[in-house]
Amino acid sequence: MSDFSEQMLMTGNHVPVYSYANPHLHSFCLCLYLRAGSLYETDEKNGISHFFEHIVFKNINHKYHGELYRILDRLGLEFNGCTYKEFMQFVITGATDHFNEAAEILTAIFEPFVLPSADIATERRRVKSELREADEFTSLDYFTQQIVWEGTSLRNTIGGTYSNLDRIGIRALRQASEELLTANNIFFYVTGSYSDDQLSHLITCVERYPLKNSRMVRENMAPVPNRFFKRNCTVAIKNSEYHYVRFSFDVDTSRYSEAENSLFYDILFEGESCRIHQELSEQTGFVYSFAPQYERYNNLGNLSVYYEVRPADLYASVEKVVDVFCSMKHGLKDELLYVLPPYVDNAMLLLDDAEEFNWNRAYECHILSEKYRDIEERKRAYEAVTIQRIMEMACEIFRTDNLVVTFKAPKNRVDPEKIREICSRLDRNDPMT
Repeated sequence: MSDFSEQMLMTGNHVPVYSYANPHLHSFCLCLYLRAGSLYETDEKNGISHFFEHIVFKNINHKYHGELYRILDRLGLEFNGCTYKEFMQFVITGATDHFNEAAEILTAIFEPFVLPSADIATERRRVKSELREADEFTSLDYFTQQIVWEGTSLRNTIGGTYSNLDRIGIRALRQASEELLTANNIFFYVTGSYSDDQLSHLITCVERYPLKNSRMVRENMAPVPNRFFKRNCTVAIKNSEYHYVRFSFDVDTSRYSEAENSLFYDILFEGESCRIHQELSEQTGFVYSFAPQYERYNNLGNLSVYYEVRPADLYASVEKVVDVFCSMKHGLKDELLYVLPPYVDNAMLLLDDAEEFNWNRAYECHILSEKYRDIEERKRAYEAVTIQRIMEMACEIFRTDNLVVTFKAPKNRVDPEKIREICSRLDRNDPMT
């Protein structure tokens, strides 16, 4: 059994198995991660990763003669999957006593696709229903993504389109399986409570399958749009009777550590004390809630915030948000004291939730490539972040050359020139110039 640090084993067929044990828990979390998603898809194949995720469950159920979900229920196991723009996760959790059964089920993902065409057609209809219910294509988020990631695969949705789904049959799924389930495109991560023998059983299960290496190495590097860092405060409006606003900033993420990115985001957007909540909600009542997002890759990313506002408060809300961004350039008060505790005082609490810890370790250390050997090393990285560094980040990020402002509002109610004039404050009195 490993101590409180990450361990790595390599299977005989060259698949990395990372583990970070906590023997004091009564549960385990076993995950398989694949580098997949719209980042790596062509326009014609957009959505195939997400459809592949769905079909995996159908195929494993077929292997178990339609009994998979009864077996899971009988063992108290939970088995789920999720597709993101840059990776895919399959996760199975349960009581430690049933680790070996979970390993058998999860590694059945490597079984060849043998589904009847009728089952694939049924799952295709289910995915189309998921897309219809999400209604992504009418959203401000989709409208913004077309501008921010113009000309790249990242402008596409995770789920793809109806027409693409119609073209995905058993042959395309088998080809996707061959491309995605390669030894150098996947890794396992195990957290929680498990024995060395159980870990060995997982490795034995993986070694049953003759996995190849892919000739294309996927490194979580985003394609760079032509207008990245050359926005000149782009303003775009999607006509609507409602009033939604979104600020989106291009970011050179390679310049900042995971700790710097996280604390910068939290000071702005996380918790009751964060700047945007205080200024946009608590102090003015312009909004009740807002939706921030930090889309990050190893080379670049996009930091955004989205909110709905009354028509009468639209310009005032834009001014308030710009004021918050400007204020970040000129210094912090004691904000670091309020965002550090989850990473420092409560650092070891991550071990109490095997599933959250699994996602956190895999994402930070093996998708974003931030190499923390253990929680203590991660804690020290957060403690080292300074107010001066946060100010430098604000000066580099909050510039009109990096900014896209999008609206879902009546077009005759939004004056793009007035928005640009308000946002031009970002470049005036900049302490770096």
